[in-house]
Amino acid sequence: MYRFLLPKKWWGTDWVNLHQQERSEDTEKLSQENYRKHKKIMEIKAEANHIRVSTKKMELLIRMIKDSSPSVVLEKISLLNKSGVEELAKLIKSAISSAVNNFKLAEDKLKIKELSVRPAGLMKRFRAASRGVGHSYKKRMSHIKIILEG
Repeated sequence: MYRFLLPKKWWGTDWVNLHQQERSEDTEKLSQENYRKHKKIMEIKAEANHIRVSTKKMELLIRMIKDSSPSVVLEKISLLNKSGVEELAKLIKSAISSAVNNFKLAEDKLKIKELSVRPAGLMKRFRAASRGVGHSYKKRMSHIKIILEG
């Protein structure tokens, strides 16, 4: 016999009443507590890709400024004389401005949650040497990512 001709077992049940569950006061209290615990904190992400500074040099900068607010970081960075300072400052300013303009957050309440650097591609170059030989070297690049929370 064909399957579609057989009587269905679920015909006698009412689907609307089957899936509805009554919420007791205890479950409502629990859900409110969970909401308070897991309140969404706004995260603002900004990323700069293929920056022409090596990852090691950027990590040195990041270690100096890791545990500070973004406005303090910009003040610290402006005093440094290292490669990659301009790019990092530009990225932090971009993250701050997107937080203030797009998400209407106060600049003084922002904190740096994550600041990371990872290697990007290489530019392989060579310098001419004696006897027609070329000595190769690599110009390294990096990706910088910052996450602010407020």
